[in-house]
Amino acid sequence: MVLCIFDYALQDGSTLATSWYNEISSYNYSSPDFSSSTGHFTQVIWKISIQLGIGIGLSSDSTTATVVGNYYPARNVIGSFSDNVLELCSSTIGGD
Repeated sequence: MVLCIFDYALQDGSTLATSWYNEISSYNYSSPDFSSSTGHFTQVIWKISIQLGIGIGLSSDSTTATVVGNYYPARNVIGSFSDNVLELCSSTIGGD
């Protein structure tokens, strides 16, 4: 199931991934639910993530890329956000 299709000005993959993750600043952990402004972020960090396939198609003039993400199992499941979109930890693993 394709859950995410968006058009972007041509960028590299790390720039896209960073922009998706940066949606964290708009996510409301006290009211966990889907929002179009944080949907990329929640899909990327979804707790039960196992597989992600990414496809990229270029426009005929190669100035725009369409990025398609196929997540398994499905992400952004209504009613499952509090269990799968966890807040950042305040400590490090194995830290002193």
